[in-house]
Amino acid sequence: MNLSSILHPSTFILLSDAPGGVPRLRELILQLAVRGQLVPQEKGDRSRVMLRDVCERIHYGYTASANPMITDVRLLRITDIQDNKVQWESVPGCDIAIEDIPKYELNPGDILIARTGGTIGKTYLVTEMPVRAVFASYLIRVVPSNRILPRFLKLFLESPDYWEQLRLKSAGTGQPNVNGQALGSLELDLPRLAEQKRIVARVDELMKRCDELEVRQNERIERHNVLVSS
Repeated sequence: MNLSSILHPSTFILLSDAPGGVPRLRELILQLAVRGQLVPQEKGDRSRVMLRDVCERIHYGYTASANPMITDVRLLRITDIQDNKVQWESVPGCDIAIEDIPKYELNPGDILIARTGGTIGKTYLVTEMPVRAVFASYLIRVVPSNRILPRFLKLFLESPDYWEQLRLKSAGTGQPNVNGQALGSLELDLPRLAEQKRIVARVDELMKRCDELEVRQNERIERHNVLVSS
C-alpha cells in the first residue's frame, strides 16, 4: 500500500476500524512526518542533525519543594502536565531567589522533557504563559533555535523514531532515566522552515481527522453497549 492510498479518506476509515486502529494511524502520521514522507519536498531540502544542533539550550530544572501557598512564581512538575495541557491555576508555587528566576523561567516555545521514572520521555510544548513559572528538576528544558519550529520539534518528540532512540539511550539502568547530554545526541531529519510549516499543517489536518474517527468509534461502541444491555 503506497502513501497516497494510506492517506485517502476511505483507507483512513478502513484502517481506523481495525483493533487499535486510530492510535496506530496517529503513530504512522508522526513517523511519515519526521521522515519527510507526508508532504512533497524538493531534493536536498533535508539534513540529518542532532538535537543539540537545533537548540539554544538543554538544561535541568530548579530544585525546590512545591508550596501551594505561594502563587507569585509557580513550579511546574511533570504531574501537572496531563494530555499535553496544564491547569496553571492549580500549579503550586515555590521559593526561588529573584536572581535565579531568569535561569528557569518558562517562555512560549520551550519544550519540557521528563527525564526519569515511568514518565521518562514525556514532553510538553509551552504555548502560552498565563502565570509566571519555573520548571522542576525532574524535567529538562529544550529551547529550540531559529532553525526549527517548536511545533515541528514536538512532532519529532512524539514520533516512533524519538521513542526508539530514547529507549536505547536509557537502556541498562536500574531506573529508566535520560540526561541532557543523551537527549542532545538524538538524531532527526531537519527540513527547511517552509517545509516544517507544511508538515505541521498537514499533521494538524490528519490528526483532526483521527479525532473525528475516534469520536465516531466511541459513539458506535456506546450504541452497541446500550443495545446489548437492553
